[in-house]
Amino acid sequence: MLIRTGKNDFGQGSVFTAYRQIVAEELRMPFEAITTVVSGDTDSTPDGGGSFGFLNGGTPNLRKVAAYTYQALLDLAAKSLVWKGTSWQ
Repeated sequence: MLIRTGKNDFGQGSVFTAYRQIVAEELRMPFEAITTVVSGDTDSTPDGGGSFGFLNGGTPNLRKVAAYTYQALLDLAAKSLVWKGTSWQ
């Protein structure tokens, strides 16, 4: 899985650890499943400003996006799965 963020890492590697942990927790998936983090690339992400507020300002939005994504996936699954006697299909 890939994460994109407009925030730049401030040199401590937090984007590659903290952001992955937050998203993995919200999506209820293994940390290791998030293999790529794209940060600060304004061609593929919104401009996140400087690295100030990196963990304080960025994490609530990241957590919110991951939570909304999880709910959207549950909604899709609920619409496409049908109970067939003993199993979901």
